[in-house]
Amino acid sequence: MPIRRSAVIRFAVGNPDGPRSSVWRLWVPTDKSDVYLAARSLASTIKVSLHEGGPWQHAFTREFHTGVVGEKFNLPPNRFLTRWDPPAPLGPGATLAYRIVVPWMSVAERIQGDEDFPEIVWIDPPSVGQAIEFQIWLTTPEAQVSGWPGKRSRGTSLLGMIQLANSSAVWVTALQEPTPITSLTIRMSGAPPHITDDLQEEGLRALLFGSSEDGSRFYMDIGNLELRP
Repeated sequence: MPIRRSAVIRFAVGNPDGPRSSVWRLWVPTDKSDVYLAARSLASTIKVSLHEGGPWQHAFTREFHTGVVGEKFNLPPNRFLTRWDPPAPLGPGATLAYRIVVPWMSVAERIQGDEDFPEIVWIDPPSVGQAIEFQIWLTTPEAQVSGWPGKRSRGTSLLGMIQLANSSAVWVTALQEPTPITSLTIRMSGAPPHITDDLQEEGLRALLFGSSEDGSRFYMDIGNLELRP
């Protein structure tokens, strides 16, 4: 697969005409070396920001938090959900910055409003009991990269690369691994049955946020949720 040098990389598990994960968007502003990541359908609401020099953050967008975009919600006064320092490089000049884990059962039917873009990079769904892990890597100009990060050591495949203004680069790779989760149930305390029924019919998805032992943070893209009142 040729390296894609552009300001945006969109990627997902599944295919345009069938079951899929959330569509993810990674983008870099013109003439900057900050990297942003979000589920495409939520990009105007919440995103991950990997700022040059740190700190990195998971936060509501300013527009959503102030009510400029979308409905005004009762949100906390601080729009930052969490902030953290960039993790230590896993190799000279190569940092595994972020992960997106898509378990096999999360490749679900598309939901209304989930539009397609011709430039989405599609990855085949994982086998039962497996998960696709998208990995976001940052490399400095001094990094010794053979092909792309994780190609030899982890068996990753390349989805795309963006050259940053500071001569570093951000890469999106993917690999298949055993799934860390097989099902998820959300309990809605006090919610009447018709509420959970309506949400179930809408094809509710969830994004779990956490941290890994190597210091990288991750999203887990969960579909086919079971709702219980």
